[in-house]
Amino acid sequence: MILGRFQNEADRESAKKTLAESAGLKDPILVRELVQLGITPAGLVAIHLTPLVLVAWAHDGVDPAERKQILKHSHQYGIQNGSSASVMLEHWLNHRPPATLYDAWKRYTKQELASLSKRPREKLARLIEQQMIAVAKSSGGHFGFGKISSSEQKLIDRVKLVLHEDEGA
Repeated sequence: MILGRFQNEADRESAKKTLAESAGLKDPILVRELVQLGITPAGLVAIHLTPLVLVAWAHDGVDPAERKQILKHSHQYGIQNGSSASVMLEHWLNHRPPATLYDAWKRYTKQELASLSKRPREKLARLIEQQMIAVAKSSGGHFGFGKISSSEQKLIDRVKLVLHEDEGA
């Protein structure tokens, strides 16, 4: 299984060190979580799509319209078909990701947001929110357009709390 190969590759001490250094990760718990998820330096960009994947999984599974929307956004992040990040993303779209993916995304995003000034931080938060809403609306409502379910909205609200957590400070 490809994910198992990624996990074995990521679990090596040298790979952990490379992941931490290449991504500027100072949190050893985050590095451990990423390694357990099978995320390598080449696949790390896929973590940015975690909120979109989780919105798609807010129901029983990822439907074709949600998949299409997520893959469209993956290309905006520079994820190329067949890359490590693409393989990771496809795995998450085909198999419900573990809860630890959200935890790793949250830690990673908090670190990323802390490194940004106010305007870029707000822009990134707005982008993620818009992308989540686009995924949620892609499969709901009348003829597949326009409705966000309560479970999708709860997840969107949960992610927004993370994105805006330190704004009042």
